[in-house]
Amino acid sequence: MKCCSKPIRHWSPLLAIGAGALTLTGWVQTPSGSQDPDPNTDLVQRIERIETYLQTQAKSVRATNRALNQAVEEGFTAGINFRSRETLIQAWKAQNQAALKGVPGSKAGKDQTLEK
Repeated sequence: MKCCSKPIRHWSPLLAIGAGALTLTGWVQTPSGSQDPDPNTDLVQRIERIETYLQTQAKSVRATNRALNQAVEEGFTAGINFRSRETLIQAWKAQNQAALKGVPGSKAGKDQTLEK
């Protein structure tokens, strides 16, 4: 059997592993066009961007929680079928609390609460 007679999908994992290995060993140039002398620099920059993104999301979660509290104060849960709206508020708050748990780049405890 010829080496190239197999469908390309069988080669995809090998190509991906090879490309990853070449990138990690520095044989492939970075997108900026120059070889990065420190292979950890790109990784550190990516982590910093991810932490910044997640901190922004955490701020948004807290703002959503403040809006939920204000909606409750303004009577959102009052009226006919009020229990459905209470259930909805509780679910949103639980989702918000879960979104703040273990946010990378945050200080344990204070940064992981809804009030801030």
